[in-house]
Amino acid sequence: MLDHGGKLIIFSPQLPEHSRKMAEENGFTFPLVYDKELTLSNGLGLTHGFPKELSELYLQFGLDVAKANDMDTWQLPMPARYLVDNEGLIRDAAINPNYAQRPEPTEMLDLLKMLT
Repeated sequence: MLDHGGKLIIFSPQLPEHSRKMAEENGFTFPLVYDKELTLSNGLGLTHGFPKELSELYLQFGLDVAKANDMDTWQLPMPARYLVDNEGLIRDAAINPNYAQRPEPTEMLDLLKMLT
């Protein structure tokens, strides 16, 4: 995206040591910012909780969301993408409560091209 004047920044409630490990394993070179206690996500209205049945299912697979995020509650942000211009104006946003439905990276490239 840098070729198109953009910067990719990922915000995650996951503890930094987990994010660093994931970044190293996948060769990520972009910043991963720790959204401690979902401060940013809550401010943007992006967080959702888990029904008890779902959290129990996750635990059966060895995934403890609260522990991974160093929180007492089972909450995650919805996947969201924002395109912010040089003046700080949000020019595009994509938010979907279904974590499996995320915007295609090529969409972002097309949007970046329109801004330059």
